[in-house]
Amino acid sequence: MKKIRLSGLFLALVMVMSTLTFQSCGKYEEGPAFSLRSKKSRLVNKWKIDKLYKNGVEEQLTTEEQAYIDASTYEFTSDNKYIQHAEITDELYGETYTVVADITYDWDFNSDKTKILLTNGRAKTTTTYGGQTQTTDEALSDPNDEMTILKLKNSELKVKSKEDSNGDVYSVEFIPAD
Repeated sequence: MKKIRLSGLFLALVMVMSTLTFQSCGKYEEGPAFSLRSKKSRLVNKWKIDKLYKNGVEEQLTTEEQAYIDASTYEFTSDNKYIQHAEITDELYGETYTVVADITYDWDFNSDKTKILLTNGRAKTTTTYGGQTQTTDEALSDPNDEMTILKLKNSELKVKSKEDSNGDVYSVEFIPAD
Protein backbone atom coordinates (compact mmCIF):
# COMPACT_ATOMS: atom_id res chain seq x y z
CA MET A 1 0.00 0.00 0.00
CA LYS A 2 2.83 2.42 0.75
CA LYS A 3 4.26 1.69 -2.69
CA ILE A 4 1.02 2.81 -4.38
CA ARG A 5 0.90 6.08 -2.41
CA LEU A 6 4.51 6.80 -3.20
CA SER A 7 3.89 6.12 -6.90
CA GLY A 8 0.83 8.41 -6.87
CA LEU A 9 2.81 11.13 -5.09
CA PHE A 10 5.71 10.68 -7.52
CA LEU A 11 3.34 10.91 -10.50
CA ALA A 12 1.73 14.08 -9.12
CA LEU A 13 5.17 15.62 -8.53
CA VAL A 14 6.27 14.79 -12.10
CA MET A 15 3.09 16.35 -13.49
CA VAL A 16 3.60 19.56 -11.48
CA MET A 17 7.26 19.79 -12.54
CA SER A 18 6.31 19.20 -16.20
CA THR A 19 3.72 21.94 -16.04
CA LEU A 20 6.19 24.39 -14.53
CA THR A 21 8.82 23.44 -17.09
CA PHE A 22 6.48 23.95 -20.05
CA GLN A 23 5.22 27.27 -18.67
CA SER A 24 8.69 28.63 -18.15
CA CYS A 25 10.10 27.69 -21.56
CA GLY A 26 7.67 29.65 -23.74
CA LYS A 27 9.45 31.41 -26.58
CA TYR A 28 7.00 34.30 -26.85
CA GLU A 29 6.20 36.94 -24.25
CA GLU A 30 2.43 36.29 -24.40
CA GLY A 31 2.41 32.60 -25.30
CA PRO A 32 1.79 29.90 -25.88
CA ALA A 33 4.09 28.12 -23.46
CA PHE A 34 3.80 24.92 -25.50
CA SER A 35 2.32 23.89 -28.84
CA LEU A 36 2.33 20.69 -30.87
CA ARG A 37 2.07 22.67 -34.12
CA SER A 38 5.16 24.17 -35.71
CA LYS A 39 5.68 27.92 -35.60
CA LYS A 40 5.33 28.13 -39.37
CA SER A 41 2.04 26.20 -39.41
CA ARG A 42 0.65 28.57 -36.76
CA LEU A 43 1.78 31.66 -38.67
CA VAL A 44 0.61 30.61 -42.16
CA ASN A 45 -2.89 32.07 -42.35
CA LYS A 46 -4.88 35.03 -43.61
CA TRP A 47 -5.23 37.49 -40.73
CA LYS A 48 -7.10 40.70 -39.98
CA ILE A 49 -6.33 43.33 -37.36
CA ASP A 50 -8.26 43.02 -34.11
CA LYS A 51 -6.45 45.67 -32.04
CA LEU A 52 -3.69 48.19 -32.65
CA TYR A 53 -1.46 49.68 -29.95
CA LYS A 54 0.97 52.60 -29.96
CA ASN A 55 3.54 52.50 -27.16
CA GLY A 56 1.36 50.01 -25.26
CA VAL A 57 -1.86 52.07 -25.45
CA GLU A 58 -4.74 50.89 -27.66
CA GLU A 59 -5.28 53.28 -30.55
CA GLN A 60 -8.63 55.00 -30.99
CA LEU A 61 -9.05 54.99 -34.76
CA THR A 62 -10.88 57.49 -36.93
CA THR A 63 -13.73 56.26 -39.12
CA GLU A 64 -11.45 56.34 -42.18
CA GLU A 65 -8.65 54.42 -40.41
CA GLN A 66 -11.12 51.79 -39.19
CA ALA A 67 -12.57 51.45 -42.71
CA TYR A 68 -9.08 50.83 -44.10
CA ILE A 69 -8.34 48.21 -41.42
CA ASP A 70 -11.69 46.52 -42.05
CA ALA A 71 -10.90 46.38 -45.78
CA SER A 72 -7.43 44.86 -45.23
CA THR A 73 -6.02 41.37 -44.80
CA TYR A 74 -2.52 40.22 -43.92
CA GLU A 75 -1.47 36.82 -45.21
CA PHE A 76 1.56 34.65 -44.51
CA THR A 77 1.73 31.91 -47.13
CA SER A 78 3.43 28.51 -46.87
CA ASP A 79 5.81 29.49 -49.69
CA ASN A 80 7.09 32.38 -47.50
CA LYS A 81 5.22 35.29 -49.07
CA TYR A 82 3.65 38.01 -46.93
CA ILE A 83 0.81 39.96 -48.54
CA GLN A 84 -0.96 43.02 -47.15
CA HIS A 85 -4.10 43.42 -49.25
CA ALA A 86 -6.64 46.25 -49.13
CA GLU A 87 -9.57 46.99 -51.40
CA ILE A 88 -11.59 50.14 -50.93
CA THR A 89 -14.55 51.36 -52.99
CA ASP A 90 -16.11 54.77 -52.39
CA GLU A 91 -17.61 57.74 -54.20
CA LEU A 92 -15.94 61.01 -55.10
CA TYR A 93 -17.79 63.80 -56.93
CA GLY A 94 -20.52 61.38 -57.97
CA GLU A 95 -18.07 58.85 -59.45
CA THR A 96 -17.23 55.48 -57.95
CA TYR A 97 -13.58 54.80 -57.38
CA THR A 98 -11.82 51.63 -56.32
CA VAL A 99 -8.33 51.28 -54.95
CA VAL A 100 -6.69 47.86 -54.69
CA ALA A 101 -3.35 47.92 -52.87
CA ASP A 102 -1.00 45.00 -52.29
CA ILE A 103 2.26 45.22 -50.39
CA THR A 104 4.26 42.02 -50.69
CA TYR A 105 7.40 40.73 -49.04
CA ASP A 106 9.32 37.50 -48.77
CA TRP A 107 9.25 36.38 -45.15
CA ASP A 108 11.29 34.10 -42.92
CA PHE A 109 11.98 33.63 -39.22
CA ASN A 110 15.23 34.78 -37.64
CA SER A 111 17.46 32.00 -36.25
CA ASP A 112 15.58 31.59 -32.94
CA LYS A 113 12.14 32.19 -34.51
CA THR A 114 11.33 35.18 -32.30
CA LYS A 115 11.12 37.61 -35.24
CA ILE A 116 9.61 37.63 -38.69
CA LEU A 117 12.05 39.08 -41.22
CA LEU A 118 10.55 40.77 -44.27
CA THR A 119 12.62 41.34 -47.43
CA ASN A 120 12.14 42.41 -51.06
CA GLY A 121 9.14 44.63 -50.31
CA ARG A 122 7.03 45.80 -53.25
CA ALA A 123 3.88 47.89 -53.55
CA LYS A 124 1.31 47.48 -56.29
CA THR A 125 -1.68 49.80 -56.46
CA THR A 126 -4.51 49.80 -58.98
CA THR A 127 -6.91 52.74 -58.98
CA THR A 128 -10.09 52.82 -61.05
CA TYR A 129 -11.98 56.12 -61.34
CA GLY A 130 -14.20 57.55 -64.03
CA GLY A 131 -13.75 54.50 -66.25
CA GLN A 132 -9.96 54.80 -66.19
CA THR A 133 -7.52 52.44 -64.50
CA GLN A 134 -4.01 53.26 -63.37
CA THR A 135 -1.55 50.74 -61.92
CA THR A 136 1.80 51.29 -60.23
CA ASP A 137 4.18 48.51 -59.19
CA GLU A 138 7.46 49.43 -57.53
CA ALA A 139 9.96 48.39 -54.89
CA LEU A 140 9.43 50.00 -51.51
CA SER A 141 11.92 52.70 -50.55
CA ASP A 142 12.82 50.55 -47.52
CA PRO A 143 12.24 46.99 -48.81
CA ASN A 144 13.18 45.27 -45.52
CA ASP A 145 11.36 45.17 -42.21
CA GLU A 146 10.93 42.94 -39.18
CA MET A 147 8.32 42.13 -36.54
CA THR A 148 8.97 40.72 -33.08
CA ILE A 149 6.50 37.95 -32.23
CA LEU A 150 4.76 38.46 -28.89
CA LYS A 151 2.12 35.73 -29.31
CA LEU A 152 1.78 32.97 -31.90
CA LYS A 153 -1.26 30.72 -31.64
CA ASN A 154 -3.48 29.09 -34.27
CA SER A 155 -6.13 31.75 -33.76
CA GLU A 156 -4.10 34.67 -32.40
CA LEU A 157 -1.03 36.53 -33.57
CA LYS A 158 0.50 39.54 -31.85
CA VAL A 159 3.58 41.29 -33.21
CA LYS A 160 5.51 44.42 -32.36
CA SER A 161 7.31 46.75 -34.77
CA LYS A 162 10.79 48.18 -34.49
CA GLU A 163 10.98 51.62 -32.96
CA ASP A 164 10.23 54.22 -35.63
CA SER A 165 12.04 57.54 -36.18
CA ASN A 166 9.73 59.23 -33.62
CA GLY A 167 10.55 56.62 -30.96
CA ASP A 168 7.13 54.95 -31.25
CA VAL A 169 6.60 51.19 -31.12
CA TYR A 170 3.42 49.66 -32.55
CA SER A 171 1.87 46.34 -31.57
CA VAL A 172 -0.83 44.62 -33.58
CA GLU A 173 -3.17 41.83 -32.50
CA PHE A 174 -4.43 39.71 -35.39
CA ILE A 175 -7.23 37.17 -35.60
CA PRO A 176 -8.01 34.87 -38.56
CA ALA A 177 -9.71 36.71 -41.44
CA ASP A 178 -11.88 33.76 -42.45
